[in-house]
Amino acid sequence: NRRNYLYLLNPSASIAVYCNFGAAAVVGSSPIILANGTPRGDILIWESVFVPNDDLNCIASSATTIYIGAK
Repeated sequence: NRRNYLYLLNPSASIAVYCNFGAAAVVGSSPIILANGTPRGDILIWESVFVPNDDLNCIASSATTIYIGAK
């Protein structure tokens, strides 16, 4: 089944999260970056375009929690 909605939330104000579809995520050079530096972290909402079916791999620059929702 194709997904057409993806929600990623990095709640950290001090830690960046890096993600990649279908390949390893690398700190500092992955195509999807949930930045830090805002009071509530960063959010990526991907909708109305097909979300890739590949595995989503994420890594953080330090310990944190990432929230993922897909539909």
